[in-house]
Formats: sequence, C-alpha cells, structure tokens
Amino acid sequence: MSLSSISYMKARLKFIMSYLLFWLVLFVFGKIVFLCYHYNHSFSLPLTDWFRIIGHGLKLDLSTLGYLVAIPVLTLLATSFWKGKIVVPVLNVYTLVILIFFVLVTFVDLEIFKAWSVRFDYTPLRYLATPKEVLANLAWYHFTILILIVFIICWSLFSLYRRKIVAFLKGAEPGGWQSALVFFLLLPLLAFFMRGGLGTTPINISSAYFHKNIFANQAAINGLWYFGHSVVEGKETRNPYVFYKDEGYENDLKKLYHSSSEPVKLITTERPTIILIMMETFTAKIIEPLGGVPGVTPNFNRLSLEGVLFSNMYANGTRTDRGMVSIISGFPTVEPVTVLKYPEKSQKMAFLSRDIIKQGYDATFYYGGDVEFANMKSYLIHGGFRHIFSEKDFSSYHGYRSNWGVPDHVVYDRVIEEINAQENPGFHMMLTLSHHEPFDIPGKPHFKGPGLKNKFYSSAYYADSCLGAFVDKMKRSPHWNNCLIIMVADHGSSLPDHSQYHEPAKYKIPMLWLGGALKKDSVVSKYCAQSDIAVTLLHQMGISSEKYILGKDILSSSSESFTFYSFMDGMAMMTDSTKFGLDFVSGNLLFAEGPVSDKHLMYAKAMQQFVYGYYLSL
Repeated sequence: MSLSSISYMKARLKFIMSYLLFWLVLFVFGKIVFLCYHYNHSFSLPLTDWFRIIGHGLKLDLSTLGYLVAIPVLTLLATSFWKGKIVVPVLNVYTLVILIFFVLVTFVDLEIFKAWSVRFDYTPLRYLATPKEVLANLAWYHFTILILIVFIICWSLFSLYRRKIVAFLKGAEPGGWQSALVFFLLLPLLAFFMRGGLGTTPINISSAYFHKNIFANQAAINGLWYFGHSVVEGKETRNPYVFYKDEGYENDLKKLYHSSSEPVKLITTERPTIILIMMETFTAKIIEPLGGVPGVTPNFNRLSLEGVLFSNMYANGTRTDRGMVSIISGFPTVEPVTVLKYPEKSQKMAFLSRDIIKQGYDATFYYGGDVEFANMKSYLIHGGFRHIFSEKDFSSYHGYRSNWGVPDHVVYDRVIEEINAQENPGFHMMLTLSHHEPFDIPGKPHFKGPGLKNKFYSSAYYADSCLGAFVDKMKRSPHWNNCLIIMVADHGSSLPDHSQYHEPAKYKIPMLWLGGALKKDSVVSKYCAQSDIAVTLLHQMGISSEKYILGKDILSSSSESFTFYSFMDGMAMMTDSTKFGLDFVSGNLLFAEGPVSDKHLMYAKAMQQFVYGYYLSL
C-alpha cells in the first residue's frame, strides 16, 4: 500500500468520521432542545438525569447513525476509484435532504408531544389527506415563522457541513482498492449499530428506558429513529400485544361487562328526542363540580344541578376520532388504532345510531368544520346519518370563522332549527369545535392576559356559554318535555397543567344528561368510559345491546364500577379500590393507588390484546 493511497484513504475516513460526529452532536443537541422546550417536565429532574437521558439514548442514536451513514459509506465504496470531488454533489444533496427531514421531524415532535404527550410517530400522517385541518392548529404567522426558522437552521447546518466536513473530499484523489476494502468492512459495523448489537432481539424503544419517570424515558428516545420505526412497523397487520395464547382470557374480560339486573330508569319515555353533544377537549379540569378550576364553565356548573352528572367518566383515548368510535360504536379503541381511517373496518362495527334508527328515528349530524377530516363522513354514513351538516352548509354565515370552521353558537342554532322543524323524535348528534387548539374564538377573551392557559380558559368559557344558551333555548322549545340531551367530551387534555400522557387527569371528562325527559337530577359516581354510553342509552330505551361486547350499563346496580383508558404502549384501569397505569414496554407501573392485584394487571393486558385483535379482525 503506497503512502499516497493511504493519504487519499485518510481523507475519505476523515470525512466519514466527521460525518458521524456531526450527526451524533445533532442528536444530542436535539435531546437538549426537547428537554428545554418541555421545561415543565424536565426542570423538575436533577441535572444528573439530563446526562443519563443522553447516555441511555445513545444506543438508539447509534442505530439511527447506522441507517443515515449507510448511503454515504456505500457511495464512497462504489466510487473508491474516482476522485473525491465527483461524489461531493451526490453527498451534498443527500445530506441536505436528511437535514431538512431531521429538522422538520424535530420541530413537529416538539409540538406533538406538547399536544398529545407522545413522541411523533406515523399516526399524524393519516391526516395529511385534509391539510386544512392539520394546519388549523397553527395561525398563519406561526406557520410562516416556523418555515423561516426551519430554513435558517437547515441552511446554517448545511453550510457548516460544506465548510468543515465535505471539504475533506474535494481534493481527494482515488483511494483504490485499499479504500474500497476499508469501506466494505465498515458495512458490518453499521449493521451492528442498526440492529443494536448481536443479541437475538433487534433494538427497540425499551433500550432507552431507564427511569421511573416516564418523561425521562421519552426524552431519551431518538425522535428520528422513533418516527422511522413507527412508519416501518406501524402497518397494523399483526397484534403487537399478545400476552395470552389461550383465548379463554376473552371470557374473563367479557364477564367484567356483564350485568344481571335491570337499570335504574332515568327517563320518562323510551322514545325521547335525543341530542348527543360531543364537546371538543372539554376536560374535567375546567368543571368545578368535578374538582376543576372555578369560573371557567359557569353554565355547565349550573346545568349539572338540573341533570344527571356522571362524576367518574373517562375518555377511552386521546383524540376526536377515538372518542367518536367509543361513543357511537361502544368500541374502546386502543392507541395507536384509529378505526375511522379504514371504512372497510368501520362499516362492520356496531352503531348506536343504526340501532336507534331502527326504532323509527331520523339521524342528523352537525359539525362546523370539514366533516371529511379523519374519514368522519364515511363513518357517519355507515352509521345511518341521513343528514350531515358541515362547514359548507353554513355558507350564508359571514361572521367570524376559526381555522377549524364555523363557531359553536352558529351550529347550535342550526340544531334547534332542525329539531323544531321535525314532528317525530329524532337523533341529533353535534361535534363542537370552538374549544380546539389554537383556541381562537369570536369576541374578546374572558380571561385577560397573554399565555396559552388564558387562551385555553377563554375558549372553554366561550364553548360553555354556547352550550348554556343552547339549553336555555331548548327549554323554550315544544320538544323540551320529550328531550334528552347527553353532553360528553370527545377526549380530555394535558392542558392547562401539562399532565403527562398516562395520568388520569388527562383522561377524566364530564358527562351530563339533561332534558325534560329526565325524571330527576342526581350524581352517578360509578367509574365508566365513553364506550359504556351506547349500552346505557339503549337499555334506557328498552333496546338490545348484545353487539356491544365491551360496554356496560352504567345505571345497572349489578354492573362493575371500573374503566379503562389507553395511551401509547400502555393502559390504565380505574376502580373504586385501585387505580394504576401499566407501561407495556418496560412492564412497569406508571402510577398506582390502592392494591394492584395480578387479576387487575390481567384485565389491563387482556383489554389491550383483545381490542387490538378485534380491530385487526374487522
């Protein structure tokens, strides 16, 4: 091997070593940005944990490096007999594309975690078919600033790369077979990094888990690796949660939902006019009778004294599409399952609306935004909704519109108009939208001052005022005495106190039954979930609910007081005696109150396995 060949080979090795270091520093810096951005979680951790987060995340960082550097290594291997400057344009284009992708994933990941308390995976990609709704969470100036920041960061990093790293190749002569051999031998090392070692099991997310604090574990994850892994593995063709081989576990699970006694009758007629209102992001944290902040929802507080308040109601999941399926189909979806995106699956489910329609009802749906978002329209059509009102049906309204669509008070007026135009009882379902990020509302905010918390409270106050005005108008309607209004949130929220993604406070929501068809006001304290609503309502109407296998009658004295809710890679169960959250990756309890028995853990695992398996079988 000549000295010149060694010199030319060294230039290429200097490039690849600098390239590796460049990306590794970016990964570490990305973790620091993540920790600083989510200071409400990270600043409570000791400084030593910050170093541990970086150290324990190194394995995933190296795995990501293995994938990123594979193409440059293969390129240098294939061009070992060429001058270095020939491959510079190829590597420049590749690096610029990866830099843009890395910076975009990093920024989106920050906002996804802020909103949903989970790292950025493939799930939001399902909503790209409706970009208007995807961008509705951002004001135009925020979006412009974001694009500008991404451009500046990408250009700065790319300029650094061109000055300090790719410069090694510009004057390099052909490295010959010696260079080819070295880069060929680097390929097994990259494969070693990709796989995370020589063990029988490839690297997975649990390799970054090291702490009892779940946020610390999440912060240690390489965002680029997590996103890429979710895209590759997230095809939902197999059940990743198989804890029990014997199908007998299903019988134990179904016994939980069995009730042998007749329910307490709350309504005076089996055929009331039904108004089901799904309140966007209406968390229990803002409902004073449920222990929430005083003064945010005065109308709900007032109305809770007139109706039946369910004080331990929980959302099954984290988003509107999950909440809708749980309520209408009695299906407690588990993360990351979203049935609405697959019409071939959703049409096979049970539908509360269909069962009510069979009793002579006409079903109508109201939403001030784009009803095609997340495939809601196809789901509603399968559910038998003959009339579906959406943003395009409010063309005569020329007032304020948020990024999401027509404000709530306009849609409520249409609901009253349609109800008063009907002679027979109808099933009317409305999804509100005004209390949705970025929490823009018509008129002046009730809670003054800057900051997300005041915007959140003011938006909730406006949504509550619309609800109160709607109920007051309905009381003057001739349909009031035969009317049953069910108000329930579509999901909870991590705001305003930034609850972690597994905490019960994030999932607790209000449910209130109102109307002249109610016999009396009361409070139901039994633990329940959105997926119990269909069974409970059908039994009140004397209709069979045998198709709803994972829903219980909340008002039956023999039904158990319990609920489940799902989050990414985990499940929580709440009963009168115990509350716990289970992380399926680490196998650890994320929180626990009261005695947690093996049977409780079995129920949580069985729920996750059964629901995911049932979803795949549709």
